[in-house]
Amino acid sequence: MIEVRPIASWRYEPGHIRLDSASGSPSPWSRWTYRLGPARLSLHCDRLTRTANLRGATGLIRQWNDPLAALRWMSGYAVAQGGADAPPFIGGWVGFLSYDLGHLFETLPSAAADDMAVPLFEFTFHDSLDAQAADGRLIAIDWLETPREGEVARRTSSAGRAIPLHSNFTADEYRAAVKRVIKYIRAGDVFQVNLSQRFTCGQAGLAPGTIYADLLRQFPAWYGAYLNQGDYALLCNSPELFLRVSPGSNGRTILTRPIKGTRPRGAGMRHALAESVKDQAELNMIVDLERNDLGRICRVGSIHVGEPRVIEEHPTVFHGAASIGGLLRDDVDFVDLLRATFPGGSVTGAPKIRAMEIIDELEPVRRGPYCGAIGYLSLDGHLEFNVAIRTIIFEGGRVHVPVGGGIVADSDPAAEYEETLVKARAMFAALGLTPPST
Repeated sequence: MIEVRPIASWRYEPGHIRLDSASGSPSPWSRWTYRLGPARLSLHCDRLTRTANLRGATGLIRQWNDPLAALRWMSGYAVAQGGADAPPFIGGWVGFLSYDLGHLFETLPSAAADDMAVPLFEFTFHDSLDAQAADGRLIAIDWLETPREGEVARRTSSAGRAIPLHSNFTADEYRAAVKRVIKYIRAGDVFQVNLSQRFTCGQAGLAPGTIYADLLRQFPAWYGAYLNQGDYALLCNSPELFLRVSPGSNGRTILTRPIKGTRPRGAGMRHALAESVKDQAELNMIVDLERNDLGRICRVGSIHVGEPRVIEEHPTVFHGAASIGGLLRDDVDFVDLLRATFPGGSVTGAPKIRAMEIIDELEPVRRGPYCGAIGYLSLDGHLEFNVAIRTIIFEGGRVHVPVGGGIVADSDPAAEYEETLVKARAMFAALGLTPPST
């Protein structure tokens, strides 16, 4: 049943989830915010054993030794119709896919340390939610019952706290890794590699709900997400759409919007990014990669580049972005979709497999949820996932802030390091951390 009523009170606590796109200055690409209470089912895949477990209120329901079989089952779980006035998500599965899921699709090295206690993926099933549109419409969707009500967690400021912060690279090591990527490019191995570093601090005094509330207030993102499962939490402030699938009378439309090119907000920076030949070329490479990926699953002749390049304005940065779309073949399911496109090309590089091999060689630790995807599979066939960049990860008493950027032949190592700090600016501010000096 779908009804219009005031949104129920919601609280930041384990088991409660938000997907935020309608706050701040919404774009044509992001219009809805969803707030979900406790789930009815959970599908959790252990990152080490790769065993997927489906659990309900009474415990274990089903187990798979093949994670992809579990994802295929999940994506075909149920079918419903939301109606003309319904939001794209009318209930269903919400969760994340780790970047390391890519190892199930390709034969890749595993030299990087696996040091985060976070699942390979986890999705929860929700039959009740509140949806708020960018135009102010409020819609409650209740298939079986309304969400529980409660108080929103109090916000406390973490500004000024002296919390030790360290990276898995020193500044010199990161610049040296950039130089190594450039050598690979000049040797003809790749055209581009996305290289990241990960900042880490202790969790003492830092509450996931408080931090995410501050992110929403100060730096609202087009594809934000709050997933708190108790033993870990993901606070995502992503500006980037990975995949959107929309069912229609002519079939299922698929859209991806990769981002490449970044400048800090400031006088002349939009123009500088728009005129940058290097950043234009960087995005062009990923557009070609995404066209190739979609070509593996789309109808012949349906793939098109809707926007070759636009400059987008976000709270702390300008980004270059492009839009690529097509019509999915009728035989393509969720796993086929992931096999063709995951991880997103903007966070790997091109060619994708060789870039991922170099990432594993140069980055000291596995990425985990960072550079994976967060989103939903709706009961009516809609699907939407972001690229899980600008993501704060709480796990094991630690807080991680991973950031990276695309390296091409004419990249400047010092500038690339500085770009990672620019991208981390909003997350450091919400955490009350002082950015490292260069």
